[in-house]
Amino acid sequence: MPKHGIPEPAVRLIRALTRHGWFSSHSDGSERDTIGLMRSALGDPLAYVPILKGKAGEFSALEHVTPAVRSSIRPVMELVPDPDVRDVLETFCDRAMDAVPQGTVLTVDSGALPSAQVLAGDAGGPMARLSESLGLRGVAMSPVVRHTDKDEVLAEAARAINAHQHGACLRVSVTADSPPCFPNHSQIRGLLGVLRLEPEQVDLLKRLRHRPVQR
Repeated sequence: MPKHGIPEPAVRLIRALTRHGWFSSHSDGSERDTIGLMRSALGDPLAYVPILKGKAGEFSALEHVTPAVRSSIRPVMELVPDPDVRDVLETFCDRAMDAVPQGTVLTVDSGALPSAQVLAGDAGGPMARLSESLGLRGVAMSPVVRHTDKDEVLAEAARAINAHQHGACLRVSVTADSPPCFPNHSQIRGLLGVLRLEPEQVDLLKRLRHRPVQR
């Protein structure tokens, strides 16, 4: 185990993903999270990676950023859980169509939603519906995946990747005072195989959670 606490297989993946790129992070004061995205050679190094809730206010902020800021960010939008999953998806996609600037790739995290099919008698969970609906609205997307995702979720992500052609984002959450839980070499190879991607087509997003200070 290297002294930085990241297993060597994950280090090799990081090196592959960040070839010609660099690591950036920022702190979210409300949740005390440190967020970093290591961008591959698919594009220019990114200076800022906002993780936003898929609500009206966040979409409005994204809509009104300046072109200079827009060129240096890769927004990650999280879908907020709600009992009416279908309504959540439709509202999210409508807001994205209205607010996401032309040419911006929206990295979409639906991991908080149940993976079951959205419509009765209709195949496909949230990621399948998001991919189709955003595509029809002309919004480019990249799905967020985790190495712990179920097979059917990864299969939907693979189809979304194929439809949109903007790779994927592998998300790993770490608690500051707990041992890191990075995917091992076998898991990485398996994940890339299912998604049908090369390492250079994947972003690595590490979210560091700090436990609240007990007073």
